[in-house]
Amino acid sequence: MISLSPRQQRLYDAIELSGLGVDAHISALYTAVWGAAPTGTPRSTQMSLGPVISHVNARLRRQSVMSGETAFLQIEPGDLKRTYRLVVVVE
Repeated sequence: MISLSPRQQRLYDAIELSGLGVDAHISALYTAVWGAAPTGTPRSTQMSLGPVISHVNARLRRQSVMSGETAFLQIEPGDLKRTYRLVVVVE
């Protein structure tokens, strides 16, 4: 299990709940992370999620390297606008 801050864990749980390869809308992720609906523009919502996503991705990557795995989970932009998805990356 990876060590995440409470905010990072809430983001990871929300996007994992959507399922692998399934787009999760930024408003749902924002609400999961901060406990309130976004009030700003979609751009400001994405900008506030960006650092959290970056930290989660770094920890997911670090865990796979430390355990010697060649595949790891990563949060990437989704196919639809204003979405992110959890995918498996194989090196």
